[in-house]
Amino acid sequence: MGGWSTASLVEDGRLTTPSDHGWQVRVLSPAGMEEIVATVVSTGLFARSRHIPIELRPGAEPGEPCTPGLGGFTTETIELMTGQEPVRDSWERTVGPAECYVPSDERDRLETLLERLVAAGDWLPASAWTDPVERPLEPAAFRLLVVFQPTTDGLRGLPDLQAVHWPLLAPVRDIGNLLPVHPAWPDRTQRCGVISRDEATQLREAFTDVGAGMIDSYLAGYATAFVVTDDERDGVGAVVLEALRPEDRDCDDGSNALQLLNCWQVGADFPFGCAVS
Repeated sequence: MGGWSTASLVEDGRLTTPSDHGWQVRVLSPAGMEEIVATVVSTGLFARSRHIPIELRPGAEPGEPCTPGLGGFTTETIELMTGQEPVRDSWERTVGPAECYVPSDERDRLETLLERLVAAGDWLPASAWTDPVERPLEPAAFRLLVVFQPTTDGLRGLPDLQAVHWPLLAPVRDIGNLLPVHPAWPDRTQRCGVISRDEATQLREAFTDVGAGMIDSYLAGYATAFVVTDDERDGVGAVVLEALRPEDRDCDDGSNALQLLNCWQVGADFPFGCAVS
């Protein structure tokens, strides 16, 4: 089970959580695993998989402030795998004003559960751990998200995409797979693929060389997220690198259209607070 933008726990006991220094890994004992699973099951929310979207109230209009732009929406996921088929509960978050949206008791209960899971180190006993020491995650691969959208006044004056020495074999507009269009951003194109640690390092260096900057988000995440203009098409592009954690395999793992990737820094040599939707 795990929330791809907060914490994850896999069947061998590895618990991955965010910190001020990037993703950290500890290992639970079998007893600790049982305690965590019991906490999730006791909510009664995991009889079947579901996704709880943000719904506008009647009369609320799309656009600011009810449907904010970059960084305005995120998706959280808790996945429980105790049988043959995993049960995945996901729900959307937004920085928009609460009065714009239909309330959801299930979403509130999942938020409470997620907070407890992330803080497991504060309430689990010593016997719940095989290795209680936090150690930095060493990712072998990264999820690469490429986003293009029309340029807005607030995103002009950035380095241009044509100046970037793109190091991957696939062109930037053909990388990975095309993702479904999100109804809140019909003019935004999103693609996602998986690349190696070495390729991720090359990408970071290529964007750093042209002075491409980072975009912060309201989540406490870590990533390499670069933003450039695309003057040929009067657009703006964002490239986000997310470490694949122990339970991740591809762009389908907990992505929910990858509205906002949680973050990680390539090579774990310095932290970023960032993200791009």
